[in-house]
Amino acid sequence: MKTPLFIVMAAALLASGVLAAQPASRVEPQKAGNGAILEIADGFPYTTYEQWLGQGRSQMAFDEARIRSQFPPEKFAAEREKLRIPAATYEEWLAQLKRRSEAMLAKWPAIEAEARRAYPPEMFREFKETVDCSRMIYASDGLKIVGFILKPRASASVRYPVVIYNHGGNSQVSNIDDTSLLRLGWLVRAGYVVIASQYRGCGGSEGGDEVGGADVADVLSLIPLIESLPYADPANIGMLGWSRGGMMTFLALAKSCRISAAVIGSAPTDLFAEIEKRPAMETLLRNSVPDYAANKEAALKARSAQYWPEKLCKTTPILLLQGGDDQRCVPESALNMGLQLQRSRRPFRLIFFESGSHGLSEHQEEVNRQTILWFEKHLRR
Repeated sequence: MKTPLFIVMAAALLASGVLAAQPASRVEPQKAGNGAILEIADGFPYTTYEQWLGQGRSQMAFDEARIRSQFPPEKFAAEREKLRIPAATYEEWLAQLKRRSEAMLAKWPAIEAEARRAYPPEMFREFKETVDCSRMIYASDGLKIVGFILKPRASASVRYPVVIYNHGGNSQVSNIDDTSLLRLGWLVRAGYVVIASQYRGCGGSEGGDEVGGADVADVLSLIPLIESLPYADPANIGMLGWSRGGMMTFLALAKSCRISAAVIGSAPTDLFAEIEKRPAMETLLRNSVPDYAANKEAALKARSAQYWPEKLCKTTPILLLQGGDDQRCVPESALNMGLQLQRSRRPFRLIFFESGSHGLSEHQEEVNRQTILWFEKHLRR
């Protein structure tokens, strides 16, 4: 679940969030219902491993013409503060991007070596041979939202159970990228269709990321989308979310009973405790949540599942996964959430990895095994 260094550094060039591609839709989302697919294309368009690896390097290259085209100078003054661009002038910002690009490219040999280790050729080959991956644009609240559909390449004439994957991070960190898709391949090979949203304001989607506000609609809009897919079983939908994605899963379960089972890992369930542990998180919330200063307490409670366990669907069993050495989310929150679920009589299971990190990467095999066991039990009906 750890993003490799070469993707992190390439993404740093886009850290202001202003260079993400804004796809043009052939159908206006205002005229389409939530979940309507507006466009769809190949989501993993690489023929060879070397071609895929090389695009990581190309992303680091400084392309002034592209930047000026996608984010012209006239937008800079209006967007600088909103996007937290660390430069006083447009030209200064371009110079910063150029220096950053040159520094990253100088480190490319080490970055490439790490990428080859973390994502070897056989992983790429297996994904290409077994997974049919599509990138789509779908409608949600009148916005064009980017998402992905991954299904078994050797599709039989059956409807597969579905897992909605909710990614972590925010508009500038941990959006779904090529490595995210590669890491989801195992779930597709286990016989599931995987559907994922970038959420509004993330990864090229329209709108603004509210980190658990109106963006929850982008997850719920995937349910009618699933109903339109001839190879997906809308009666057996699971949900998998890690970190912020776990928070999104709790929020979705408070609004819908269409989810037959959920797996939630390392999720913040008490944002008051999270801010106390990691004050930088409040900066993110202040810059993302509408009217945060005036409605801080209400906004934090609205995103903290420990305050409303009774709102969660009574029929959706939840598997909680948590590491005891989590440096990003408070480990005790999972224990407290389990207590709240017990008191409110919601079906759940808690697995606590006493030495586990935030991503539980050191327990990946067991995490995958428990996830499959949970979904097999509740989605194969």
